[in-house]
Amino acid sequence: MHSDAGCYGVSIGYFRLWPRTTKAFDLVECIVQINTSERNPFLPALREKGLCEVAAWEAEPICVATKKSAYLEGTVVKISRAQASVKGVFLANNFETFLLIAGNLDSIRDKHSNTGDTISALAEFERCLDYFALSPEGISAWKSISEVVLSH
Repeated sequence: MHSDAGCYGVSIGYFRLWPRTTKAFDLVECIVQINTSERNPFLPALREKGLCEVAAWEAEPICVATKKSAYLEGTVVKISRAQASVKGVFLANNFETFLLIAGNLDSIRDKHSNTGDTISALAEFERCLDYFALSPEGISAWKSISEVVLSH
């Protein structure tokens, strides 16, 4: 299977829509490469947890749950590097919702970048989160991410 959809260099704000360590230009090749490469330090844990790395936020992988995962298939989770063990943090019920939330966060960051009004930006993003049926864990994760993104 060959795809003409390139992913290297594509991002929504701080979210890179290609896995961390690969520079493959073909989307399918990129995802296969990072999820089979022994150079990926997370690979054993991702396989064990039934997760497929598809993107990244800073140095932390963004993954989609497979049928073998304890998460519902299609769920998007961020792997926290701060944990001693690999722990997934729920971000969205599916990748489309993840993209919408990330896009809204970047739009709000862009809108408020000249004013420096972080409090208004955070409040606007929290109102945005109300439109998505996220769990309390998901809301908490996005609030933590937004504090980092909107304070820069």
